[in-house]
Amino acid sequence: MPGWVYSRIDNPTVSQLERTIEALESYGAEFNSTATVFSSGMAALFMAATALVAHDPERTRPNIVLPSACYGGSYMLFRERFETDRGIEIRWIRDSLDIEEWKRAIDHETRFALCEVPSNPLLRLTDIPAVARITAAKNVPLMVDSTLSSPAVMRPLILGADIVVHSVSKSMSASGLSIAGAVVSRPNISCSHPRTEMREDFAGFLKRGPQRDCGVILSPFNALQSITDLRSLRERMNTMGNSAMRLAELFSQHPAISETFYPGLPGMPGHDIAKRDMIMVDSNLDEGGQRNNYGYLVSIRMRDGIQAARTFIDNLEIFWRANDLGRIKSTATIPSISTHSQLSESEKTLSGIPGDLVRLSVGCEHVDDILQDVERALDSVMRVAA
Repeated sequence: MPGWVYSRIDNPTVSQLERTIEALESYGAEFNSTATVFSSGMAALFMAATALVAHDPERTRPNIVLPSACYGGSYMLFRERFETDRGIEIRWIRDSLDIEEWKRAIDHETRFALCEVPSNPLLRLTDIPAVARITAAKNVPLMVDSTLSSPAVMRPLILGADIVVHSVSKSMSASGLSIAGAVVSRPNISCSHPRTEMREDFAGFLKRGPQRDCGVILSPFNALQSITDLRSLRERMNTMGNSAMRLAELFSQHPAISETFYPGLPGMPGHDIAKRDMIMVDSNLDEGGQRNNYGYLVSIRMRDGIQAARTFIDNLEIFWRANDLGRIKSTATIPSISTHSQLSESEKTLSGIPGDLVRLSVGCEHVDDILQDVERALDSVMRVAA
């Protein structure tokens, strides 16, 4: 009989989280989205990608298009699980802002295009509406990893994307105590695959078929933790984004830093796109009117190289040394030896990950304490250099 019959297939707690995420992602849209949550962000990305590269008798030489400057786990997923294991061509975009490069890479055999907006850890931008026009013309789905922005700052489906993926463990789940992922889709995605049900309701198709068969469902307890954390999403993103902007401004003027990566800085490539697309939700209703929010992640390169990066991170006190990001606690890491450690040196070069790059995820501590902590660590770098 209909109802909750088996928790691996569905359960009321997981269903509530899905209804919440789909409402957030389509907030302000003229359509209703569908969401399916998974046991992790990587599980969500893998299940979405696997469904889109399924056998299609009309297209026998599939390829996937995505920027090389992406999260290390995503790079490894597509290099190993799709290119090496399945023989699917991966076409790496060198410059995600170069629309002509996207046009050259996407063709009739492309199963989907993917971008991270902003990317992790270099905070690179992609013009989602412009790329969406390219993919729609080729009847190719555009998938956006919106983990760093969250629906409080940007809703890619409204900008023209077909599918959004999230590591819910990050921005959405502030505590850092739960692991979850999500796939969200608009109705009737751009797609040439013959499966009608997949095109009409992609996220729902994943839930009814691939997720049921593979068992990568989220546990009810993790779903409950994520629901609880989501209640404070807007205020957390507001606080973290404001503090990150202050921190980025400090870095951009400090003599120990050679380069600062943050979408809110006017000199950052793609700043105009970030200014257009990264807007604090409902800020038009607040005193002062609509305002931008450029997220909580800031990356820097140290002027004196790898040892300076290690000196800097060793002298941070408020920032935990951890690979996690988007949590209420500030964290810092060196991507080349953590999130991107599995990449070869040539792949790190392709992805733009030098050894002196430091990534900081700004939490909800008081901004003055955050700035003082960073200034102390930078002073240590300057003393060593002297």
